[in-house]
Amino acid sequence: LFTLLITVTLFSCSGDEGNNSTAVNPPANSLKKVTETTYIAGNVENFSANFNYENGILKTISDPTNRIEITYSNNRISSTIYYKNEVIQNSYSFTYNGNLLQTILNTKNNFERTLFDYNNGILVSEKNQSLIGSTWQTGYTQNYVFANGNIIEENSIFQNNAPYKNTYDYDTKLNPMHYMNPDVRELIGMESADLKTLNNQTNTYKYSNASSTTPILDFTRVITYNAQNLPISIKKYTTSNTLVSEATFEYY
Repeated sequence: LFTLLITVTLFSCSGDEGNNSTAVNPPANSLKKVTETTYIAGNVENFSANFNYENGILKTISDPTNRIEITYSNNRISSTIYYKNEVIQNSYSFTYNGNLLQTILNTKNNFERTLFDYNNGILVSEKNQSLIGSTWQTGYTQNYVFANGNIIEENSIFQNNAPYKNTYDYDTKLNPMHYMNPDVRELIGMESADLKTLNNQTNTYKYSNASSTTPILDFTRVITYNAQNLPISIKKYTTSNTLVSEATFEYY
């Protein structure tokens, strides 16, 4: 479960209140609704979000209590506002270098941001930073190795802790976000799926340390697809077959 500044935890514990999504000319095969239940450390949490469109453009992501409002400039997300019970909780601005997302800044407090770095147009790292005094300090870094549109290796560093590494296997089907504006992938993070990739993760491997080359199977996923090769259900399991999370996806 991870998106640096805006996560599905905004909508957690809301329960399933039914399908309240609204749509005006949504793009074909775009997301309509996502639900997820996680079972971690004895805690059960539910997440549900509806994707609401106007004139073919995603305008809000919402449940009965929470809402993210999205503003665009030249077909790219320029800002978002997060409401809880109609009270603004956070707001974010998005800046770009050409077509590449560079920064997401928390404009509610102006001392949290995410930086995106690229190599030949391919994302290689994300850094979550906080402004301490007059200096931006990095609290969390994710370094990526992409191949064929998928993250095949991820190296993470949390503050001064030792770095750790994961690698992944993929199916050949389409990611749930395949037909969405690419910037929307930064608005939601899930335990069951990584929405930044072209295809869907099937196996997750961990390592004894970041320099190790010996993979240890950590998680597996069971995925069900619709006729358009998009996931409608993803279940994530430990190697002992314990259910970690389960998600469902509905599309227009």
